[in-house]
Amino acid sequence: MRNWASSLRRQASRRRIRSLVPLLAALVAMVSVSHLVINGGPRKPVGLAAEIPGCATPMAVTAPAADLASLVAAQAEGTCFLLADGEYRFHDVVPKNGMSFVGASTAGVVVNGAGHENAFHGTADRVTIAQMTFAGFDNAAGTSAQEQAPIRGTAALWASEPGRMATNWMITDIVSRNNVASGVFLGDNFTVRNSELHHNAVTGIGGDSIVGALIEDNVIHHNGSGGASGAAANGAGVKLTQSGTADKPVIVRNNELHSNHREALWFDLACHGIQVLDNYIHDHVSRGVMFELSSGLVVRGNTILRSNTWTDFTQDFNAGAVTVGESADALVEGNTIDTAEAAVIVRQTGRPYPGEDLSPYPGLTFTSANVTVRHNVVRNSKSVGISMGVSGPQAIDTSTIRFIDNSYDTPAAMSFRWNDGTQTFDQWQAAGRDTTTAGQQLTQPEAVTDRGPDADPIVTETTTSTTAPTTASTNATTSGATAPTAAPAASTPGAAASAAESAASSAAPAPSTAVPATAAARRTRPATAAKPATAARPVRTRPEATAVAAEAPASERPVVARRQLRWNRFLREEMRSTRRAAGAPFRPVRVNPER
Repeated sequence: MRNWASSLRRQASRRRIRSLVPLLAALVAMVSVSHLVINGGPRKPVGLAAEIPGCATPMAVTAPAADLASLVAAQAEGTCFLLADGEYRFHDVVPKNGMSFVGASTAGVVVNGAGHENAFHGTADRVTIAQMTFAGFDNAAGTSAQEQAPIRGTAALWASEPGRMATNWMITDIVSRNNVASGVFLGDNFTVRNSELHHNAVTGIGGDSIVGALIEDNVIHHNGSGGASGAAANGAGVKLTQSGTADKPVIVRNNELHSNHREALWFDLACHGIQVLDNYIHDHVSRGVMFELSSGLVVRGNTILRSNTWTDFTQDFNAGAVTVGESADALVEGNTIDTAEAAVIVRQTGRPYPGEDLSPYPGLTFTSANVTVRHNVVRNSKSVGISMGVSGPQAIDTSTIRFIDNSYDTPAAMSFRWNDGTQTFDQWQAAGRDTTTAGQQLTQPEAVTDRGPDADPIVTETTTSTTAPTTASTNATTSGATAPTAAPAASTPGAAASAAESAASSAAPAPSTAVPATAAARRTRPATAAKPATAARPVRTRPEATAVAAEAPASERPVVARRQLRWNRFLREEMRSTRRAAGAPFRPVRVNPER
């Protein structure tokens, strides 16, 4: 009897132990994931690393890894390096084709760049850099600060020419901050996605002579305060020169850019294929989008708020929220522009001015032509039109400058400029401009906001309820911003131009700082807000590298589609903020196998 009872107890004990095996296995898996590296190597790639080709058997790296450049040089092409959390000191790493460098978490893997110019550079193809923070790269390498960056897509500084540039790099889920020049300096066909680039002295993202770039779903803010001035001015949230072609354009879409030093987006000196699509741009002193001495621009579907605090149509190098300066073949369509001294200006300054050598830049015409501004909603703004300055010709060919069906909340109070003359809205329409939808003053402006069709309040660290402008009665104004006085004479034309702009921008009030700098606390949706029934997230694919048709009919982008796109973007930001708040890795929307 005792043996029988003992046998039953042993069987029950074995059953209990067997029932605990799955639980113990799950516990071991959780420990492995949290620590990533056990007994000298990763058990299995997790999170973002698991989605990257070549990372099935990654090589473990632990901080500080000051000799990472040597380790990389000794490995084969296609090697994946998995970096555990910690503070790293590596620099001047030259990846090989197909290599990947993936951190355990964006916040936990910090690359300290003190005393160095870059962390990664070179000419490799198909490199992935993901989930790490780059900070404090402060060595200007003996040259002016511009191309230095923790991630530099060139073989050397000032080497942006074929054969000396990297290609097809994927840069995702990084932070690049407080660096001597740029947060990232692009090579050809780079993708920069889901990242935060801020407080870099010159640009958040820079590039020269590049094609095929995709910049999407990033937050780019507080860059450019240490940029050069005069003819060499280079500071902005994003500044590119000689970049993009008709068949391989640079695409900038679905980003938030705010509080950069003067310009948010600046495309200069022979850019020939730029698309600025569905971005939220706010709080800049001079310009939200600047297109200068270039051709082939599309600015479509953006919300541009408080991004022009000064304008002076009597001076050269004038500024508007969207500025097309001495450039051709530009389409500005379907944007919402709110609170600007000048909403959209087509600028014609006399270029090249004496002493300015633009001969190295091919394809420049120095003339604004074939510019279409249509279907935009303009609110709380004082002027639009052509800006001639003092050095421009007496008139330009206005037959190719078209303003079509734009809507203005207070057209009777605005100034409409045309070939250095001022017109009333009646005169503007009598000349054939904005003759249909803008023919009536708006009483119910289109309810398109930067984050959703229903204009829910946006909650930030510094205010409990702020709302993106949705009606003509929005109270945000720039009443404190006045037209600047003429700048004092300078010794050279280039210095004169810089002095005029510096005087104007310094006289303007500083941009609003209501939006917090940290990505995690940028905005949260109130718990009581109802989501519309149509808020299904669409499947997004990267567009082919072809230019957007400059004359696409308006029916191709109806109001409903624009509302839905902004709503979908709001939901995506909502999920990101939740993941950041929970300390979870910030994973990309997808991994592009072409990159």
